[in-house]
Amino acid sequence: MTLSAPVLHQRPSLARRISAALWRNSTLGLWAVLGPPFTWFVLIYLAALVALFVTAFWSVDDLTAK
Repeated sequence: MTLSAPVLHQRPSLARRISAALWRNSTLGLWAVLGPPFTWFVLIYLAALVALFVTAFWSVDDLTAK
């Protein structure tokens, strides 16, 4: 009769758990890939709108150049 060591159930690594979550939910993977570029595009677009709004009300007096 041989004695075997008890089987220890180790928790999967963080990378494996993230990979499994992305495999199970493809929408989550899509947002993980497209989220950062989409956020940058929105921020740049909003910055351009703010610049346009500011320049729309900016006026310079021709006499004093202020």
